[in-house]
Amino acid sequence: MMKNAKTYLTRIQAAATERELTGIEIAFKQDMSINCDDLGNLCQAAEDKRYTLRNNAETLRLKDILFQRTKAEMDAYHDMSRKPESWTAEDIAHQRIRFCSIWQVIEEAELADEYEAWKEANPNA
Repeated sequence: MMKNAKTYLTRIQAAATERELTGIEIAFKQDMSINCDDLGNLCQAAEDKRYTLRNNAETLRLKDILFQRTKAEMDAYHDMSRKPESWTAEDIAHQRIRFCSIWQVIEEAELADEYEAWKEANPNA
């Protein structure tokens, strides 16, 4: 790896935010002195760093809380729908609204696929 590529790599590894990382990516992609191999390595390093920034321990904890609440609301809605004689139509409709609201958060955060994978990995959650 050439010296300037090593400098970019050091900056990528030290990036504290995605915004900072994006600035570094723009810089090395515009640097015409970077050869193709180094460019590929820097792109991979940037993607790895982006993943790390997005999936730190706190983020994982928040996702777990969100996924558990989503599953609880979905399970409650399904249980109520299976035994409608035990609940009023208003109770079932209210639970459906609760589930739809939290599912909307999952969709807006683009976490639907990750939620499905979490459900498969945590069948008893």
